[in-house]
Amino acid sequence: MKKSLLVLSAFLAIFMFSCQNGENSEEKSEEQKTEKKAEAENDNNESSCCSETVESCDGTITTDKLLSRFEENAEEMEGKEVSVCGKVTHVCVHSGKRMFLGTSGEEVVIVTSEEKFPEENMGKKVVVTGKIKLVEDAHQHGEGEEDHEPINDEQHKAADKSHFEIEATKCQVCECDHSKES
Repeated sequence: MKKSLLVLSAFLAIFMFSCQNGENSEEKSEEQKTEKKAEAENDNNESSCCSETVESCDGTITTDKLLSRFEENAEEMEGKEVSVCGKVTHVCVHSGKRMFLGTSGEEVVIVTSEEKFPEENMGKKVVVTGKIKLVEDAHQHGEGEEDHEPINDEQHKAADKSHFEIEATKCQVCECDHSKES
């Protein structure tokens, strides 16, 4: 009888201990789900560059005027903050952190960011605010782009000719009614 009572007590103790661990693992599972949701929201916010819109691009310059000013006095422009309005002609698919703004000619203005640029902004006008950075090799590979072959299209050929980039601190989709194309 003592043996049976001892075995039964041990069985109950094991059963209660395992149930308690099950509750803890359920609590941990709920905590993990909450953490994953928060991480997903942060990831969504991280890739939300250009999610805001602006109704007017007054106070900005066109990509053509920016290129003209740069050609006149490149060294003076380094580190200067500019706001430029232009049409998105390319978003680098490998990192998403580089986009090109078109001009009336074949040149492009390269914009870089720590955040990803949305591909759905292709063809839209955006207002980019950021600092001018002089570069020797304008189409240096960004994060996640090291291993791919150089792209040989007109956009990338134009980017290779550029001598500066804009390091974006702000990007907004422009919904102005101006007839600016670049």
